[in-house]
Formats: sequence, structure tokens, C-alpha cells
Amino acid sequence: MSNRSTPLSDVPADTMDADTQAAGIKVEIKTEDVDHQTALEPGEGRAGTPVTVTPNTPPSAKRAATESADEGSTVKKTKGRASPKSSTPARQRKAPVKTPSSGRTIATSVDQLSSEDRLLLNMKDQGKSWKEIGEAWKVITGIEPAKSTLPNRYARLRANITTMSETDQQLLLTAKAFVEQKQEQEKWEQIAQRMQELGSAEKFSVTVLQKQFQKMEAARAQPPVNPFEDIAE
Repeated sequence: MSNRSTPLSDVPADTMDADTQAAGIKVEIKTEDVDHQTALEPGEGRAGTPVTVTPNTPPSAKRAATESADEGSTVKKTKGRASPKSSTPARQRKAPVKTPSSGRTIATSVDQLSSEDRLLLNMKDQGKSWKEIGEAWKVITGIEPAKSTLPNRYARLRANITTMSETDQQLLLTAKAFVEQKQEQEKWEQIAQRMQELGSAEKFSVTVLQKQFQKMEAARAQPPVNPFEDIAE
């Protein structure tokens, strides 16, 4: 058989028409196959090729609730970090209620006395009761005093502003010395009495007890004697 090409002019016309029609039929068949494959529904494959279709499983109730909550939430999730706090208004602390302070400076002289202190001193010197003085104090200051506030204040004010003459000051010193001496005498008499109660065979006088006590105090204050101090080396 020869491999030489046959010119078209030598091919009979009937043969050419049959071949042309056959080629047209093949082209139409291929075109229909392509259109058929394009029109296939998702999940369908070519004939003879099995296609595995994964069924759509409905989400669980917990997952559906979570997804619904995520869709309704406007908070942006961040990976690896805690989700930002919701924009709730910060809780404001209430300012402490300040109560009027009852502490007032105690005057040390007549010139430093306030109007309410003068009222306190005058009403007390006139013999008014502490209830009446407290009501008047509340009217003038706007503060209700405690039960012991005004009596203590009056005593301190009176002690600060009272003055004494030189004669009274000298009498003060004399009276103080007398009372202290009397108290000292009574103290040592009580000591002598208590010594007998504890078992002493003799009742010592106040003078003896005072002298003996002075000797004991002096001996206790002296350092102990070193017996090796005068020995020559």
C-alpha cells in the first residue's frame, strides 16, 4: 500500500459528500456531549464515574445557638486575646457624705473667744442647764453637740482664760506644800501600820522609816565595791 496522498481532484464527489456528512455528525455529537456535561447538576459526574456526595448535616442546637449569638453580637473576636469588655458605663463611687466637724479650737485667752464660746460661758455662769445651752449652741452653730461636748469645752475654756492675782498664786503654792506634806505624813503612817500587819515586831515612827528608806536608796545607787581594786599588780 502506498503512503502517497491522493489529490482531491481524483476523489469521487460521492465519496467526499459522505465523508463530509460523517464529520459533521461527529462534530454535532461532541458538541452535544459538551453541552450535556455543562448542564449536569452539582454532584453528577460523567457517565461511568461515581461521585461521592457529602450530605449536609443540620448543626447541633448548641452550635446553632452559638452562631446565632455571634451573628447578633457586635463585639469583634480576637484570636489569642480576651474579648473586649462590653461597653457598659463605669460604676461611679458615691462621694462620702461629709458631716460638719464638731472640733473647734479651744481659745487660750479672752481675745480668742468666739461668739458661741462666749454664749456658752455666759449661759453656764447664769446657771442655765446643759439642755438649754445645747439648744442655743445648735441654733448659733447649726450643729447638735454630744452630751459631753459642751461640759468639757466649758471646763477647758474656763481654765484657759482664768487669771489669778499674785496673792492667790502665793496662796496656791502654800496650800500645795501643806497638802503634800500632810499626804506624805499620812502615807508613812500607813506604811508603818502595814509593816506591823505583815509581821514586824516594832512599830517604827515616820521619821525612822523615812531615814531608813533614804539610806536604802543611797546604797542602791552606789556601784558595788571591787575587792581586787586596791591590790597592787
